[in-house]
Amino acid sequence: MLKFEKGLKFFKIFILNNYQNFLAILSSILLFLSFPKFGNKIFAWFSLTPLILSILFFPQINVKKVLFLSFVSGIIAYCGILYWIIPTFVVAGEHWIFGVLSVLVLSIYCSIFIVLFCLSIYFYKQVFSKYNILIIFSLSSFWVLLEYLRSILFSGFPWMLLGYSQYENLPIIQIAEYLGVYGISFIIIFVNIFFAVKIFDFIVNKKSISLLIKNVCIIVAIYLLFYFYGINRIKVIEKYIQGKSEDNFSIVLLQGNIDQYKKWDENYKHEIMQRYTSLVMKSYYQIINENKNNKVLFIWPESSVPGWLFEDKVLYDWILNLVKVTNINLCSYHIVGTVRMGKFYDCYYNSAVLLTCNKHKLEIKKIYDKIHLVPFGEYVPLRSILGKFIKTVNELGEFTSGKEFTVFEIDKNTKFSVLICYESIFPELVCKFVNSGAKFLVNITNDAWFLTTSAPYQHFIFNIFRSIENRCFLLRAANTGISGIISPTGKVLLKTNLFEEGYFIYHTNFYHKNTFYTKFGGYLWVIYFILFLIPFATEIKKIKNFFVRINKESNKTEQKYVLENIKKLSMPFKTILYVCSGNVFRSVFAEGYTKHLLAKYGVDNIEVKSCGIIAEEYFKIPKCMYKFFELYEIKEKDLSTHRPTKINKELLDTSDIILVMDRTQIEFIKENFAEYFSKTFLLKEYAGFFSNPEIYDPLGQPESVYLKTVEEIKLCIEIIIKNFVKYNN
Repeated sequence: MLKFEKGLKFFKIFILNNYQNFLAILSSILLFLSFPKFGNKIFAWFSLTPLILSILFFPQINVKKVLFLSFVSGIIAYCGILYWIIPTFVVAGEHWIFGVLSVLVLSIYCSIFIVLFCLSIYFYKQVFSKYNILIIFSLSSFWVLLEYLRSILFSGFPWMLLGYSQYENLPIIQIAEYLGVYGISFIIIFVNIFFAVKIFDFIVNKKSISLLIKNVCIIVAIYLLFYFYGINRIKVIEKYIQGKSEDNFSIVLLQGNIDQYKKWDENYKHEIMQRYTSLVMKSYYQIINENKNNKVLFIWPESSVPGWLFEDKVLYDWILNLVKVTNINLCSYHIVGTVRMGKFYDCYYNSAVLLTCNKHKLEIKKIYDKIHLVPFGEYVPLRSILGKFIKTVNELGEFTSGKEFTVFEIDKNTKFSVLICYESIFPELVCKFVNSGAKFLVNITNDAWFLTTSAPYQHFIFNIFRSIENRCFLLRAANTGISGIISPTGKVLLKTNLFEEGYFIYHTNFYHKNTFYTKFGGYLWVIYFILFLIPFATEIKKIKNFFVRINKESNKTEQKYVLENIKKLSMPFKTILYVCSGNVFRSVFAEGYTKHLLAKYGVDNIEVKSCGIIAEEYFKIPKCMYKFFELYEIKEKDLSTHRPTKINKELLDTSDIILVMDRTQIEFIKENFAEYFSKTFLLKEYAGFFSNPEIYDPLGQPESVYLKTVEEIKLCIEIIIKNFVKYNN
């Protein structure tokens, strides 16, 4: 029993001493569990609350601790979210260790944004006494601005932004037609910060439980407001779609389920052709038997053609025959994913081609070349730089990025654009297609690389948000799944499983409505930026006080450092060296006046020298210096024989203390003669003046400025010599 009590006591102490670390790790686990395929949307609403609390709770927390907690939390979360990269590398034929390194690098990169967010919380804690509603709005906006930054920096990697966690929460995400996925992120992070602040107020500031409940009720009420708005929008849109005339268009999604190892192997070329022929013909006969519609669009996955469509006659004839056959008794179109060469065979494109048959001839209606390529998958960023260090980079081929936001047109009412693979994760890119005239969207992809990891599920959910943001149907054909049809409300109408061969047919009348986000989504970051700045505009006095306090603390730290170094130096000194820039004024006067005072006090065993960091022999002493020497009766140094001396190792080595005039000399000695830095001090600091401790060069100024400089030096030397004499006695 005694052992149990000791163990329990030890456990309690351990928890109390490490609760911040536990909170940070808890946040990372909850953030990971907010996304598919393992997670649940509920966790996102409080996933970051423990991490925020870990910063708010601990009064002695410092920047290093904030960096540690946020960095650890971010890395753990993103390693979990992005683990699928490892098997992807293995499928690509690379060693698994490269996959591990890639996961770590990407996780570290994504964690930087969490670190910046946590540093902002720490900064706000130092500046503002209370976290009012404006502060919470500002912090939430900063999170969204960081998501925007992650979406564009280094070509962009907006994978699993916080808002994507709510892909199944259709009523809530209906506001994406105004705010996009970033708006959903804003709401979620707002709730996280709000919960953290109110828990902190309840525990630390001893706010009443009734006030806590009241605040929670407010959040629930706002949530319900968004929820019922979403319910209503879904009903209105679904009613409109159902009320339209009968479906006059048929969609066929093909899922070939071609193994990644077979895809580019010439030995499996005919097997792949046979499989797609079978899928096309089965779906064709089903439509004919149903006698449903005359117009049909067959959608093939990305790179479904096992080679170069326009360069390989066998492949070209195969596609030609299929298009011809499916145009018997039907008006059929095929959107086919293929790789192709440029006009002069000097570049390669990942493309989508719209094909039909016109008078027994294959008609190429339009071609779209993928615009946003996958870094290191389809092109090598910074090739010229990386190639110098990594030889294999120069051996890698790459695709060329397309330039046009192509809109395919079947008839006046049937216009669409194609998003190839990775492009569906970029909201602004998709909006450009819709603004160019697309009425519905097609996403073709090959997710065979991802096997059965969480990546295919994560990749699929981006499309749910693109359909809501632009209020249009989105049709997705994936080589190994997940293929599906998503309505303008984000509802998944049909969906395939992973790694199954098949097709499905969907008859529809396309619904589309231009949204606020489609038109202005690219400018919404400005609103978040304004919200972020509001506390800074309303609390200017607090911010000024914060920087004054920081400056004082910095001065105290510097003062402590200087005093510690002064204590280390043994007195009395045998040699004092004064250093300025040109060794013609400040250090010369300091040398002369020090010698004068030492003679006055009868000290004759100390040598005083001076030099400059940029001194040259031809530098001349200002005429006013002679007046000052006469004024203070300095006869111990002869100005007529003075020659400017440049700082050197011998001078520094033979000096017991080095006194400089400003930080220019401090930095020069630190950089060029680091071994003497510990015995180098600003003259004013050594005399005890830690506020404005620099004596600046009066070069080119009126004589009155020279006199003021001399008075500063004189006062400092008098204090130092008096203390020295007192110590000696």
